[in-house]
Amino acid sequence: MLIGRDTLVLVAVRLLAAALAIAPATFAAAAAGAAPATTAPLTGNAVLEYLNATIDWYRRVESLDAPPVNSQELLLRATVREDARQAVRLALRFARAQAAILEASPATAPATVP
Repeated sequence: MLIGRDTLVLVAVRLLAAALAIAPATFAAAAAGAAPATTAPLTGNAVLEYLNATIDWYRRVESLDAPPVNSQELLLRATVREDARQAVRLALRFARAQAAILEASPATAPATVP
């Protein structure tokens, strides 16, 4: 039987991977000029914070290394690790797309006082 912590990690990985699977498509559409009406533009710092949080999360997932009890648990742990790697790949893809959007957007000019 799975340890409660492993089950929680598996659920978290699946949810994050699903959320990250949606993000690149949304931002690819924004890069093509079809920006979603409800999405506020992200700053470069916000993208970096998101990327850093994702990498920290990945490191925590990789550090959970209790000895497997049976072969099913070993397979589930391998799946969790692969899903975590996929989540990081998608986060990097999102960050690259967002960087392209930020690079293409005109820089905000400082307001001049009359």
